[in-house]
Amino acid sequence: MIVEKNYGLLLVFQIDHLSGEEIGWILETGQISGLRNRQLIPTLTKKGRPGYILLLDVDPKFEVEAIQAVSTYLPVFGYHRLGTQHVIRKGTSRVVTVLIKSKRRTIEAQMHLRLFSFSKGMYHFFLESDDLGVLHQRIRDELKIEVSPLEIKQRLTFLLNESPRKRIELKI
Repeated sequence: MIVEKNYGLLLVFQIDHLSGEEIGWILETGQISGLRNRQLIPTLTKKGRPGYILLLDVDPKFEVEAIQAVSTYLPVFGYHRLGTQHVIRKGTSRVVTVLIKSKRRTIEAQMHLRLFSFSKGMYHFFLESDDLGVLHQRIRDELKIEVSPLEIKQRLTFLLNESPRKRIELKI
């Protein structure tokens, strides 16, 4: 069921003059205000050279900030600007408190879940990737433990699927 429509802006950059290292820098533009999503698509240009298409899904109020952030990494000579309408399926959000316990210390974090019902009593959820990134960094910095974001996600998903509570413990 569709319940919400958000108006957005899709900024499209055609890139055919940067090295792989420089392309990597573009992906570091994660701290753009109003950025909802980013994708980099490999392409072949009209002359058979490798190229890329960078798509930035931004809140229209933040177009200038997005262009300024990209301009630090990419000489922007022009871009395509497409008005969009993001149609969102009905779902709910929930915050779960996660206690990460190591042998020496415990940290607490908040994780946002987006829940989507697909039949009576059954649901599917997504952990917000920004929360997962922050949690990964905190585990590395505060607990001094190296664990991949994928492993954290898999373990949290397992615990939440077993019993969807508002507070869960993850031992690392």
